[in-house]
Amino acid sequence: MTFTVAGWKWQIRFYPNGHGEAAAAGFVSVYVGLAGDYRPGAKPVIANAMFTLLNRDGKPVPSYAHAMNGIDFSRNDFGTNIKRADLRAHLKDVGFVVRCDLCFDNVKPPPPQQQEEVKVKDNVKVPPSNLHRHLGDLLWKKQGCGDVSIDVQGMTFTAHRWMLAARSSIMAAELDLLSSSSSSDADDKARTTAPTTLTLSVDDDMEPKVFRALLHFIYTDVLPEMTKEEAAATATGLHVAVGRYEMERLKLICEDTLCKNVSVDTVASALMFAEKNGCRVLKAVCLDFLTCDKLE
Repeated sequence: MTFTVAGWKWQIRFYPNGHGEAAAAGFVSVYVGLAGDYRPGAKPVIANAMFTLLNRDGKPVPSYAHAMNGIDFSRNDFGTNIKRADLRAHLKDVGFVVRCDLCFDNVKPPPPQQQEEVKVKDNVKVPPSNLHRHLGDLLWKKQGCGDVSIDVQGMTFTAHRWMLAARSSIMAAELDLLSSSSSSDADDKARTTAPTTLTLSVDDDMEPKVFRALLHFIYTDVLPEMTKEEAAATATGLHVAVGRYEMERLKLICEDTLCKNVSVDTVASALMFAEKNGCRVLKAVCLDFLTCDKLE
């Protein structure tokens, strides 16, 4: 749940199995904190906070009123824990209500030492990581010595063995097998005069644009920029392809892309794809779409 107070975006998070020390100890936990728009070095966000469990009549439960003053939300979240056994007595329609109060009046400022730390941090502007860009240049600008060749329906891609092996254990095993075979077939002189380029094979139905997106993800950990329609079409082919290489994160990214593309025109094909490939979340999104009023 996200909301805005005092110009800041806040988020309330519910942990049905508890959080921190209360995890798996018969508690549920509720926390409030900034929703991610705080910039390090900005003015600290100081507030008083209070969580109160309400009973079935909407009145506070005194034993579960937890408050704290002067919380620096730019550094910490605030939470409370409720025993499940106690919670049952206050359930209403299989749910319960916890009130969250945030107060910004009469709040003590942070200690001078903390203010000084923030001021010093404000003088250092650390740029975001650009490792993905450099690795992308390594691939597409052919920087460095590519030692793996991949033919995809007549289009040849060149990549680096160390990167492919690091990103996929399946690719690593296939490349090791190719390397062993190549070494046994080549004589000593050939091996010492020129590096061996390994030829990695892919499925015959793999499209070049899909494999290009796969390589881009392997090197940069993100998919290339595409239109919504291109992303959905690529995600369909990628989801099938990455199953072979056991790249679970990319597989989930593909399913998420397909979920966001569900519409009147695509829901039927998306549901068939979900059934065929075991995409439980995509299937649920399609079924929810079919039963909602968007089709009316």
